[in-house]
Amino acid sequence: MAKRPRPDSTAPRRLRPQFDVVRSSIYLPAGVHEALREIAYEERRKIHDLILEGIGAALKKRGYPAVDELRRKKAP
Repeated sequence: MAKRPRPDSTAPRRLRPQFDVVRSSIYLPAGVHEALREIAYEERRKIHDLILEGIGAALKKRGYPAVDELRRKKAP
């Protein structure tokens, strides 16, 4: 069996073309994660989408633009 060539570690990483993304981890209590999982299943959505919905509500409450608007802006 032939060996696969190793990926070039000097090659630039590909980002999503539509916007820059910053990865972040969150720690959820098990019950909260289970509730989000159930909602996501019932609504045929991703937990990620539900979390962004909540972040959008928190931003709006504090007078910040919507998530989609901030997504369109370029970071400094």
